[in-house]
Amino acid sequence: DEKVREALERALLSDPDPGVRAAAATAIGRQSGKKAVPALKQARAQDANRQVQQAAYKALIMIEGY
Repeated sequence: DEKVREALERALLSDPDPGVRAAAATAIGRQSGKKAVPALKQARAQDANRQVQQAAYKALIMIEGY
C-alpha cells in the first residue's frame, strides 16, 4: 500500500530514534517494491548510525538482489 510505504520512508529518513529508522528499513525491504529504493539508498549513504545503514543495505538486497 502506497500510504504504508510513504509512512515507512518518513520514519526511515526522519525519525530521531535509530532503532525506529532501522526497523523502518527492514519493513520496507519486506513489504515495498522498487519505489522505496531511493529512500533506502539515501539512508544507506547518509544516516550517521551504522545499524540503520546496514538495515537499509539489507533491504536493498531484498528488493534488488545482489
